[in-house]
Amino acid sequence: MPPVGIADGAAYTYNPKKMVSRILCISVLASVYPKGTILAILTHWFMMTIWLSCTCANNNFCDHNRLYDFLFYSIFGAVYIFTHVTLVEGPTCLKYSIFYVILFIENTTANLLWALKPDIDITKDDYSIPLVYLNSMPFIFGILFMLLYYKVFHPSTGCKRQQAVSDNL
Repeated sequence: MPPVGIADGAAYTYNPKKMVSRILCISVLASVYPKGTILAILTHWFMMTIWLSCTCANNNFCDHNRLYDFLFYSIFGAVYIFTHVTLVEGPTCLKYSIFYVILFIENTTANLLWALKPDIDITKDDYSIPLVYLNSMPFIFGILFMLLYYKVFHPSTGCKRQQAVSDNL
């Protein structure tokens, strides 16, 4: 079994890295396209609300009252602007994969729209290239730490689980 500090480090490192990247990408996009950024965030929120209502139908929130369920999904749709939250028990690998591919595409698009803005000359600024990397690298490292955590340290999928299964055989 790995030391607790390493597992905790992996578990508590991946979310902040992904959120820092997300916030930076939204910020740089908002600096050049404020109305477009609001529209993109509202579209993402709406799509996540619809996705949650389709994929989390078996929750036990307020005895399946349709209005309360919609409000519940709407609130978590706003949370999904920044991070994934598991609302119902069950397998999450496919949901995480789809969600983080969407976030990667949105973050990359935000970076490209900012870097390629035609009426400002970003390429002459000293901060332009490092900012593109600062937007992308935390997300990539966050995904790598998340994969490390789920592959090695998570109680239901990591090495500890695999050892227990092989010991029982």
